[in-house]
Amino acid sequence: MNLSSSPAGICLASGEPEPLSSGDLPTCRPWLTSSWVKNVTLLPICLSRGWLGRGTRGWGEVNLIVVLYGHLNLPGLPPRAKNNPETQQLCPAHREDPAICFGSEPCVCLSVSPSPALPPSSFLPEAMTRFSYAEYFSLFHSCSAPSRSTAPPESSPARAPMGLFQGVMQKYSSSLFQTSQLAPVDPLIKAIKNGDEEALKTMIKEGKNLAEPNKEGWLPLHEAAYYGQLGCLKVLQQAYPGTIDQRTLQEETAVYLATCRGHLDCLLSLLQAGAEPDISNKSRETPLYKACERKNAEAVKILVQHNADTNHRCNRGWTALHESVSRNDLEVMEILVNGGAKVESKNAYGITPLFVAAQSGQLEALRFLAKYGADINTQASDSASALYEACKNEHEEVVEFLLLQGADANKTNKDGLLPLHIASKKGNYRHGCLRTMQLLLDHGANIDAYIATHPTAFPATIMFAMKCLSLLKFLMDLGCDGEPCFSCLYGNGPHPPAPQPSSRFNDAPVSDKEPSVVQFCEFVSAPEVSRWAGPIIDVLLDYVGNVQLCSRLKEHIDSFEDWAVIKEKAEPPRPLAHLCRLRVRKAIGKYRIKLLDTLPLPGRLIRYLKYENTQ
Repeated sequence: MNLSSSPAGICLASGEPEPLSSGDLPTCRPWLTSSWVKNVTLLPICLSRGWLGRGTRGWGEVNLIVVLYGHLNLPGLPPRAKNNPETQQLCPAHREDPAICFGSEPCVCLSVSPSPALPPSSFLPEAMTRFSYAEYFSLFHSCSAPSRSTAPPESSPARAPMGLFQGVMQKYSSSLFQTSQLAPVDPLIKAIKNGDEEALKTMIKEGKNLAEPNKEGWLPLHEAAYYGQLGCLKVLQQAYPGTIDQRTLQEETAVYLATCRGHLDCLLSLLQAGAEPDISNKSRETPLYKACERKNAEAVKILVQHNADTNHRCNRGWTALHESVSRNDLEVMEILVNGGAKVESKNAYGITPLFVAAQSGQLEALRFLAKYGADINTQASDSASALYEACKNEHEEVVEFLLLQGADANKTNKDGLLPLHIASKKGNYRHGCLRTMQLLLDHGANIDAYIATHPTAFPATIMFAMKCLSLLKFLMDLGCDGEPCFSCLYGNGPHPPAPQPSSRFNDAPVSDKEPSVVQFCEFVSAPEVSRWAGPIIDVLLDYVGNVQLCSRLKEHIDSFEDWAVIKEKAEPPRPLAHLCRLRVRKAIGKYRIKLLDTLPLPGRLIRYLKYENTQ
């Protein structure tokens, strides 16, 4: 962008600026020097990026000079400079040749400087504020009434000091920046917001119909409940008792609005007047559900006392108890359960409140539900158990609690995955899952379990742990069986091509094809695993006896010169001490491996049996 040749724009200067080079704008001085900005929209960009800094002079000596080329009719600007040369300063680019400004070309040079005619506070506050795009774009937005929000009211933030751009724009309103005027406030809404009961009574006496909904379906009764004006609400209740349960276009009642906004006095008044507590909005969310969402225990208590349905389901099938459990709100949970909420209610996906607690890691809520008899082994519609979800989301304390309460560590989901499988998969990325895996194994998880829907010739836990050698070693230390990894069907003979991923466009239906068993050598031949084949085989050889490497595994080992030692390690016979270690560990059994420390053997031998010293 060559600023020196811009045909029109705004020129900004500070102090005694120097001419800007022909480079781009960001390369100029920290404070904007004499320049021709190509487009008027660049002004907020200059301000937002700090190109109007202090420079070397104080703000008292700063002049903001605006030069507008072209036939721009800007109301509020002083007379043309050529008609008033004594009172107007020239823009920096025109000081050398005043004829440019006072000639025939339409040009206005305006010097905005601290003076009685233009107070500094109108455009330069004491603390210069950075340009805000939100404030800038608000000049172009319609100032119509904002959309409704059912969130609880918050205190208004303090008014920020006016920025440079806002000050200039306020002083010099231009046809380039048209701002819409605020819409007149409805006297009825104003009276309700201000809590003016007398004004409402006067309107009613004068015969004004206050039961007429607006374009959003809101009645004055809804407005009073929304703004929490109890006096106005009572006046409208008495005058129009038939509107107490009337809904807006979003199916929201006055009870719903008062609950969402946290106006308990209005809520109680409506319920005492006979309002229905269970009318839901378009999403089938009742006032009780919204009170749980807002964690408003007092509102929940009031609604339950007025016979609100504690087991009502929204369009997702969630109950108020589901919502309170997801927020770990014990006080609300107790009110709901004492009010008749069912701890085993399921949503559209078969998820119970206890499942939600396990999934989201809400330990206190989990303990509360277990105390009230919730099923620890609950499963969703995809057969995933609460324990599985806790392992999947790495909630270690929840996993421990569920196991102590008797959760089944060997319950699979519809894909045949165990909690141990998902924990080992997560362990590839975070070693924090190691303790979770240890907990599962301590409570009976099968470390050698296979996956029926994805059959392999070796344990599935090894498959999930291959990319993390430390995790793989951890599993093998705990007794995982590595022998099947070297029991290849093809042996030293030729191997068939690796199976290709099934295509969704195959002629034969997928159901007609039974999944084939994947061999270990086939799995490590996958591109994402093959580069780890040597180290993986090296780790597994420490936990097996005399085995034969198939031809494909030998190909992998031969592909790297550094892996030659692995091939030598696999050659039989294996060391006698190693074979004895395997025999002792097999005699103890994988479920009692942790009892190795109790054997009456020297410490050095115990460490060898536990693979703590592999030398």
